[in-house]
Amino acid sequence: MKDVLGHVAMINASGGQRRKSLSGIVDNVLEKRDFDEAFVIFTFTSKRMSDFLQLAQMLNLVAAGENQTHRFIHLLLRDYFAYQYSLPRLEDETFYTYIFEPSPATALGTIAKNDGTVVEKLIHLLNNWQSKASMLESIVISLGKVGTQQAIDTLIYVLNNPHIGAFVRQRAAIVMSSIDSEQGKVALIYILKNPQDEIIVRSAAVDVLKQISDEQVIFAFIDILNNPLDNEIIRCTVARALSDLGGYHAFTSLTKVLNNLHEEKTLRSTIALALGIMKEQQAVIILTDLFSNLQDNVDVRISAAWALGDIGDEQAISSLIYILDNIKDDSFVRLSAAQALGNIGSEKSIPMLISTLNNLQDYSFVRSGAAESLGKIGGEKAITILINTLSDTTYIGSFDGYLCDVAALALEQINTPEALEAVQQWREGQDKQDGD
Repeated sequence: MKDVLGHVAMINASGGQRRKSLSGIVDNVLEKRDFDEAFVIFTFTSKRMSDFLQLAQMLNLVAAGENQTHRFIHLLLRDYFAYQYSLPRLEDETFYTYIFEPSPATALGTIAKNDGTVVEKLIHLLNNWQSKASMLESIVISLGKVGTQQAIDTLIYVLNNPHIGAFVRQRAAIVMSSIDSEQGKVALIYILKNPQDEIIVRSAAVDVLKQISDEQVIFAFIDILNNPLDNEIIRCTVARALSDLGGYHAFTSLTKVLNNLHEEKTLRSTIALALGIMKEQQAVIILTDLFSNLQDNVDVRISAAWALGDIGDEQAISSLIYILDNIKDDSFVRLSAAQALGNIGSEKSIPMLISTLNNLQDYSFVRSGAAESLGKIGGEKAITILINTLSDTTYIGSFDGYLCDVAALALEQINTPEALEAVQQWREGQDKQDGD
């Protein structure tokens, strides 16, 4: 009995994603699957399972709950059984198959954070770099729960040790997000600024530092962004982080790199999209100039158009219309212009979008983009042209189907009685043709 209740208690004390029960309570809710797992491990028959639960209730160890759940009579009982079961099994690697599965380490991190002996043992095990990675990650998570200075020092040691696996060090960085520590911040900045370090570790450092978001962190991000010799993935990650943080320093640094035509196109595209997320009105002129520059990279121009659509400022409309109307420009840039006009949602765009949709010589996917945008903007003129387009069987591609399909979806988005009735009649006609 002690081992079965110990295993169930270990699962419960481990916490995490798996502990989200039907009742919504995490602590001390013992689900049927937890007992089923323990019964399988200890080879219980169905009869023994039933007898066991009855005996546990008779001894006032557990009580029945809703939806086939149980609970320990007192949380201290759970902690007792979890501790007695987990401690001798702490080094058993069979418990560490998957990182987020319950384990002795994660259980002890919850219930024994003030037990110096347990913490020492966790730290000792962490020094064995040859152990299974999922076991080491579980120990890192456990030390994050402990949160003492000794635990913090150990996590920093893991972060700074290149001989430890990258996934374990990444987990150490993530765990630092739950600990308010100036030492931890300094260690993460050091990791971030080391161009020789693993990308996944540095990326995790960015995610954690972004949550701190003080001036020291922002300037560390800017240093990485401005270094053309650094890894492009990290620079893109930092650019997105700066857009999330916002502010004067972030904005000016991002736009400076964006306007540098010698920078990598992926980084500049990332920054353009980031400015759209920031919704900075100051970015509209910069993005409009970028989008309108026919000599610039196509991917960057497309990202600039999407960003203008995200910001939604009408002062970008004239430039977007100009590019959409230029049949000699790149077709995907023109598609992005059509989509941006739909996202801005101004009726000023309708004549150009109608003209594009009516142009049978234009690319089908550009016409499709115009139809989608008309559906977003709406209005009588948009409804009329879209109804007419229901008879257009121009093929767009395997994903979008035919132009008439796009027009039908656009009319459904407008959602007026006239638009919906037209779509219904069109679908009935399609069904009749299929039947014939």
